Amino acid sequence: MTKYIYPVSSGVTDETSEDTNDCALRAYCNVTGVSFKDAQIRFAKQGRKYRKGTQYKALHTIYTNVGMQPTLMGFTRLCEYIQFVSNLKSTGSARTLKSMLADPKYQTGKYVFCTARHAMAIVNGKIIDTHNNKSSNRVYLVYTMPEVSIQ
Repeated sequence: MTKYIYPVSSGVTDETSEDTNDCALRAYCNVTGVSFKDAQIRFAKQGRKYRKGTQYKALHTIYTNVGMQPTLMGFTRLCEYIQFVSNLKSTGSARTLKSMLADPKYQTGKYVFCTARHAMAIVNGKIIDTHNNKSSNRVYLVYTMPEVSIQ
């Protein structure tokens, strides 16, 4: 039986419920305080198509432009691609979502955890997302938001 970790809130969402595949936008909004509409514009300028997922290269550019610090974990093909587009080096093996949330390092502050096909906001050790996440999902990339909110 798969166990799930439930979010404490859905946080910022698309008020029109028309945009889909917008997890990277929602995570961005929930850690930066930027409105969903402004995030849509910023993501579109980096090449995100409406109702389509965000490519990792664009996601990396957007997140680092506001000062988020990336940490890459794992040795999969996805990690190799991220290393190629971002010049990051993996710091070790990918970890499960459950183990990441139990880590004292992530109990305070704002982060975006990226799995193979999803991004979610973590604020003070709690998930802010629109749906439940499998506790066994592997986290490959973590973006740490600096203490000062940038808008």
